[in-house]
Formats: sequence, structure tokens, C-alpha cells
Amino acid sequence: MCGARQRQTGRLTMGWSLSLVMALTVALTWFHNSSTHRVTVYSEQAEMRERAWEMVRLMNGINDRLYTHPAERTGGGTLPVTATGFRPVYGTRHIIAGQRVFVWQDDRPGLAGALADITHKTALAGRVKGRRLLNTTGQDTGISVPSVIPDSAFVYFN
Repeated sequence: MCGARQRQTGRLTMGWSLSLVMALTVALTWFHNSSTHRVTVYSEQAEMRERAWEMVRLMNGINDRLYTHPAERTGGGTLPVTATGFRPVYGTRHIIAGQRVFVWQDDRPGLAGALADITHKTALAGRVKGRRLLNTTGQDTGISVPSVIPDSAFVYFN
């Protein structure tokens, strides 16, 4: 009788131990997946902020150049990288047309929000659709963009 009771207690202890190990495994897996998701989201947000800063820096470099060389504003076209003092990393492009400077990138989720944060919610940004510039809420701004800017590009302009 005593041996049967010990076996039964041993099985009970083994069952509780196994349940505890399984619960810890589930909890640690959830924690790891949650942490990985947070890191991925943070990394994507950081990249969008870097992309937005690149657009702002390029615009500032171009505007500084045009301030000291106003004839280049009326001439249109693009400026060489050496003239802006800034080399884009994320494929940011620009064009000067109709007395305006257009700086653009391929649109990505989070880019508009990142640029809005950096520029304190500028109204000088939007997406291109049918060679028209739509603001971040989707309203037509009344501005036509040069044909070199592709549809669905995200544009920062002045």
C-alpha cells in the first residue's frame, strides 16, 4: 500500500512539473514573440524617420543653394549632389520646376507620418496621382507635378 501511494504521489508531482514547464514555455515564447514584434515595428518606424529626415535635409540643401544662386531656380532641372552638400541614401530625388522644388521618394507606409512629425505637420507634402499632388488626406492641392515624378510617389515641395 505504501509503495502504491508513493507511485501515485510521484505521478502527481510529475504531472504538476510537466504542466509548470509547459506554462513557462508558453509564457516565454509569447514574451519572445512580443519583443521581436516590438523591435521590428520600432526598426520600421526608425527607417521611416530616417527617410523623412533625408527628404528634409535634401530640401534644405537645395533651398540653401538656390538662395545663393537664384538663377538656378528659374533654370529648372536638378542640381548635382555636390551643389546640395547632401548625398541621398534612400533614393530620394528632386527636381526644380515652375519656381518650385519637388523632393520625392517611393511612398511607404509610415513615411507621411514621419515627415509630419519632423516638420510639425507640414501641409507641403502629399502623394502623386495622375500627375496631380494630393495632400495627406487625399484632397487635390491643385498642383501638377513634373512628369518625372511617378504616380504614388510621396512628395515634399515648396
